[in-house]
Amino acid sequence: MANILNVTTQATNNGVGGFYDFYTEEGNCLTVDSAVIGCCSYQNSE
Repeated sequence: MANILNVTTQATNNGVGGFYDFYTEEGNCLTVDSAVIGCCSYQNSE
């Protein structure tokens, strides 16, 4: 069952872009959004 969210941002639509059943990272990563104002967040674990 796919339960990992892919959150996206666009000029006209922000939200969930899909669901996946695998991780690409296991934490200790930065998520960067620069589409409009910009935001950076740190996730220390899964």
